[in-house]
Amino acid sequence: MPLGIRRGFRHQIVTPLDKQGTMTAARNNDSGTSTKGSQAMKCEKCGNEVDPATGFCETCMSMVAGAESSTDSPAEAASGGTEPQGPEENATTASQQASQDAAPKPKAPSRSDPDVELWTGRYSSKAMIGTWILLGLLTLVFIVAGFWMIQKEWIPGTFITWVILLAIPLLLWIYFGCVYLWRRWTIRYRLTTYRFYSEKGLLRHTVDTLEVIDINDMKLSRTLWERILGIGTIILMSNDASDPELHVVGIDNPKEAFDKIDTARREEHIRRGLKLQ
Repeated sequence: MPLGIRRGFRHQIVTPLDKQGTMTAARNNDSGTSTKGSQAMKCEKCGNEVDPATGFCETCMSMVAGAESSTDSPAEAASGGTEPQGPEENATTASQQASQDAAPKPKAPSRSDPDVELWTGRYSSKAMIGTWILLGLLTLVFIVAGFWMIQKEWIPGTFITWVILLAIPLLLWIYFGCVYLWRRWTIRYRLTTYRFYSEKGLLRHTVDTLEVIDINDMKLSRTLWERILGIGTIILMSNDASDPELHVVGIDNPKEAFDKIDTARREEHIRRGLKLQ
């Protein structure tokens, strides 16, 4: 056989064998590496093959001991796990939790609550502004009437005449001035956790006590003039036979006082477990 043909024939026979041997060796190496990395596993209950990556048997729905899976459950293995939160999300969650912990929680009313003072009030100086205006107009009417009657010569224009004409408005000024001083100096109101106190009198000082639990209903009364001046009257209705309606007259900011009395009444019902009527 010629040399050229022999060389070509040898090349055709040797080359495929070399390639096949090389590919077989590569597959053996890959197979060995794969076998070393993850050997085939079988379920201890049903005997079926189990994926070493998850260690979960889909036939009997159980986990195989010794699995290389890092997941805690089949649900996590199927879903691929939960992505970890970033540092910004962790910081936001921590700050929200800190704000919730730091926020003051309202304390429920308890029978051990001390009897502390919640509100105090007195007769307002603005409560008699309307009276002073009416007295001023009445005095002006008497003065105008006196001049008119003197011009008509119905009465003489002497000092005694003016004293008699102005005696009535003067007496009214003195009377309502005393009423104002008496109300201003002697009328006091005080609200505590459990009671409402009403103090009146100068020479004969009296203190009326009303338990807030006994207040059945409340009413806030304000005329248009009183709303302009910012005053009003609170009416407390209770089961007290001697004084079923207590009038808290002529106080400043009556809405604030009304809300505080109502809140104290509701909290006392909660302490005693009673239904508010």
